[in-house]
Formats: sequence, C-alpha cells, structure tokens
Amino acid sequence: NRFSFSDGEWSSDKIEKFLILCDIGKQQLFTAKVADGIRTQLAQPTLDVELKLRLRTFLVGVLERDPSAAAEVEEQLKQLAVEDPAHKLEYELRRALVYHRSQRVDLAQAIVAGIDFTQVTDAPLLLEAVDALLSYGFLEEAEVALATINRLEPSDLLSWERRLSVLVSLRSETTFRSVIRS
Repeated sequence: NRFSFSDGEWSSDKIEKFLILCDIGKQQLFTAKVADGIRTQLAQPTLDVELKLRLRTFLVGVLERDPSAAAEVEEQLKQLAVEDPAHKLEYELRRALVYHRSQRVDLAQAIVAGIDFTQVTDAPLLLEAVDALLSYGFLEEAEVALATINRLEPSDLLSWERRLSVLVSLRSETTFRSVIRS
C-alpha cells in the first residue's frame, strides 16, 4: 500500500511526503486507499499531537463527501472539536453540513442554530453553509454568514450579491443601504 509508511517517529519531511501522496491519491479518487493509510497512521499511539490533528483533518476532507462515511466523519469531527478547541466552531459547522448532506435536517438545524458565524474563519465552509441556511429558512444566520464572508473575502462579488438579496428578503433597509455604501 503506497499510502502507508513505517511506524515510529516521523520527520517533518516524511510527514509532508505522506500528505502530498495522500492529496494526489485523493485527487485521483483513490479515497478508500488514502483513508485506510491515514487510519493506519492515526492508530499509532506515539503519533505527535499536531500530526494527529493534520491527519484527522485530512481524513475528514477525504471522506466528508462520501455519504457512506457520514458516521465516521461525524466521529472524526467530534474528536477534532475536542482535540483542537480553537477551531471547534468550524468542526461543528462541518458536522452540521455532514448531517445536511445526509438528510438529517433536525440534527443539522440544531447545530447551526448554536453557531456564531462571525467567529468562523473558513470562507469556503461558510459559503457552503449559506446554502443550507437558506434552505432551512434561517435568513438572519445566512446574512451573518455572508457578512463574515464579505469581511474575509471582500473580492467575492457573488457573496456580496447574495447578501444584498438576503437583506431584501429580511426587509432590512438600513443594513442594505449600509452595505451598498461600504
């Protein structure tokens, strides 16, 4: 299996080579082999904490679009939220989107209702969340998420347009005018 290396200490060069190999495998749709290789490495008890976070995050990225892996992705995201509390909101939002894609609307809605979208710093993740928020009728939350995207990625004109559209739907003329002027 190309997606595994020997046990023991990993040099930073070895880590980068492994992640590059996994990324190439992911791009070529060898997701099962890549995921197995990452799972094998995560099972090592002597794995460095930072490396474990990187590998677990990469594993989520490999599996999160696969509906058959939803349960595993959910567990990995829960673990990441515990292991990396600085990015807990992003992991929770990712978990909500996993539920959304799995048609588990009640769980997705419960999570997104508790997220402060101004604290999420991943613009592509927020952009995906906006679609889910709008489909649930959470216009206020969608507007906050879009405002955060506008702050993080001011050159994303589509997000500005979508935000203005949401503000019109919310009948928020004052904010609408303020956004147009900025």
